[in-house]
Amino acid sequence: MTPTWRTLLDDALNAHADLAHSRFVALATVDRHQRPANRMVTFRFFMDDDRLVFTADARSEKHEQLARQPFAELCWYFPLTRQQFRLAGTMRIERGDGGPEAREALRRSWRERSAASRQSFTWPTPGSARDPQAAFDAPEPEDPPSHFILLMLDPRTVDILDLGPQPHTRQIFHRDGAGWKATDVNP
Repeated sequence: MTPTWRTLLDDALNAHADLAHSRFVALATVDRHQRPANRMVTFRFFMDDDRLVFTADARSEKHEQLARQPFAELCWYFPLTRQQFRLAGTMRIERGDGGPEAREALRRSWRERSAASRQSFTWPTPGSARDPQAAFDAPEPEDPPSHFILLMLDPRTVDILDLGPQPHTRQIFHRDGAGWKATDVNP
């Protein structure tokens, strides 16, 4: 059974389907100095068990941060519906070696990327000093390189703030065993 938070998130995504930026989500991790690190990532799709899938470069800081500390939080704001979704849980790094489901998710994510996005994985290491002689024009790889990885968020808490109604509403969903428990709280 689809959890209520997932239905609400699907509805918000559908209401914003014509806006490419509606798939951009703020991802917060913890850096090696125990400080917050935040950046935008692109939501790709849901797995059948409601995990959210994102892609990353294994050479990036976010990969290093999540390998050391897998707890993460996402924050999504949808301006048309005036809803904010915060999803907290553990982020699993998947290289496609975790079984058939993971391999298919990796292949699907690679196929669905634009040619320019696939080509960006041929660039030099993210975050390293820029070399003016470095090649940024290598041909787009047909298959995903080994540093192309998936990030799969397994949410444990989902906090939904709806700024549409007056007064605003807010629900917090907690995973309780195999199900979800919703609590209405003050906005």
